[in-house]
This record gives sequence, C-alpha cells and structure tokens, in this order.
Amino acid sequence: MIKSLRKEYFQKSKAFLYPLLNIPRGSPYTPKDTYIAWTEDVYPADKKFLCAYELHANEDFYKFENKHLLGNDMFDNFHLLEDNTGLFVFNYSRFSEDYQKFLLSKYSTMSPETKEIILDFFKSNNKNLSSIHHINSYLYPKMYYGVYADLLGVEKELLMEVVELCPPIDIDKETLKVKKLLDL
Repeated sequence: MIKSLRKEYFQKSKAFLYPLLNIPRGSPYTPKDTYIAWTEDVYPADKKFLCAYELHANEDFYKFENKHLLGNDMFDNFHLLEDNTGLFVFNYSRFSEDYQKFLLSKYSTMSPETKEIILDFFKSNNKNLSSIHHINSYLYPKMYYGVYADLLGVEKELLMEVVELCPPIDIDKETLKVKKLLDL
C-alpha cells in the first residue's frame, strides 16, 4: 500500500523503459544511469534508450554484456565514456507509440502489453513492495485517486482531471551530458 509520495525526482526512463529490455530484475549488473537523450546528437524523438554501465573485466560481465546488452535485439550502438563507463544505445522504435506516450508523461495510456512487462519486472525479485505499488499507481491511476487525494490533501476529482499520478519526465535530467571517448 502507498503510505507516502516520492519527493525527489527519479529517473523515469529507468522505471518505464529499462524493463522493456527484458533483462531480469536482480541481474548482477545494473546501469549506473539511463537516458533518452545525449548532448552528442541523440534526441528524444530518435526513440533511443541509453544505458550507462560500469565496465568490468571479468567473465561474468562479458557473459552478461554479450547476452543482454550487445545480444539484445534492440541494441543499436556502443560508446566508451570516461571513468570506464560504457554507453549502450538501444533502438525503441518497436515501442514507438508507447515511447511517445512516455515522452508526453502519459504513462497510464501505454499499451496493456507494455504495462504488463513493466509490472512483471517490478514484481520479480522485489523486496520493496512500495515500488510495485507506486509503479502500479502510475500505470493504473484510477485505482489510486483516493489514496493520492488523501496524501496530497486535495479532492479526488482534481486528480481525476489531471489523470496522471506520476510526475512528468524532466528532459534535462534524462539527458546525458558527457563527451564520448570512443565509438566501437
């Protein structure tokens, strides 16, 4: 059950786009950060999803990288960044409509299939039930208007007019602002 609201910004791309890569939750390697744009000529309209991973020189990481990153059927490109970080770029054009809804912060209007992938990701191997409830409330806000109205001290009808319970994406915070060292 939701007992409090998230006060700080959280990376919306990590919550709504990362699960679409079908990398199992609980994998030993997770991205340092995720983005939808890059000052090095990647724009939100390009329908790209960028994952910055710390690169490891061990066999387990190589297996993970080959299977889930380089071997992902949406893999598009790789760039070496500073501090031993690899930027893996994925093409999300197969999720074109849902990606557009994401950009508009209309999470509740995403397709049922995409919502199911996202929820399944958060349900798997999750000890923090609060995050599951929050994600569910963003995807299916009608079920949570009363809860949020109580937490915010507003009328339920006001939230019904707004529709979305998740704050909109902040393009600036979803944009990577480092230079690439090397294209591979």
